[in-house]
Amino acid sequence: MASSVLLEEFQRIRTPPGLRRISETGHEPAIQMLILPLFSSERVEARLDEIGRLLYRDYADSPLVMLCVGDGARRFVGSLMDRLLAHRMNCEVEYLSARRNPSFGRAPIQVDAFDPSAWEDRDVLVAGDVADQGAMLRAIVELVELAEPRSIRTAVLVDKRAGRRDPVRIDYAAFVVESGWLVGYGMEVDGEFGDLDEIAIVGPAEPGGDASGA
Repeated sequence: MASSVLLEEFQRIRTPPGLRRISETGHEPAIQMLILPLFSSERVEARLDEIGRLLYRDYADSPLVMLCVGDGARRFVGSLMDRLLAHRMNCEVEYLSARRNPSFGRAPIQVDAFDPSAWEDRDVLVAGDVADQGAMLRAIVELVELAEPRSIRTAVLVDKRAGRRDPVRIDYAAFVVESGWLVGYGMEVDGEFGDLDEIAIVGPAEPGGDASGA
């Protein structure tokens, strides 16, 4: 857990004025939210370097299709692509939108139309920002399996395990945490904080204490 001094310094430098208020309705929320640093930008880039080397090791001799799931994963996928291109590795990227109505808990995953035939006999890497409950990632993997790819693996920026309900294999994870509401490096809350170069955790600002970490 960050000290109060570190927390205040982080907010002063990284949190633009007015962005500490988080509200789904646009009205003044009942509580303020704090942003706690979790993984520095240097550590994020170092871990992505490592993931890039692993992908090059595993796919150097076969054309890879990287399937980017959701807008939150675009920066993560783009960073991986930069590293693979630096190795002169042949890789394609496709973007897939998937969602589930949060009002209905275990509601079915809705996926935009796509052509799975393009993945037949190909090596496919399903990449997302966060593996949380696991339902979204598992649904995408099952859809890709219908195309009979040569192989299918998964990669996430953060593997968040405490809320996992649906078993799903994570082959590459930059970071592993147990819980927490994460922002930064493409991950947003109410459309904010996705441009942070580090990964941070969001929590309620309770009187006399810091927000709890993951």
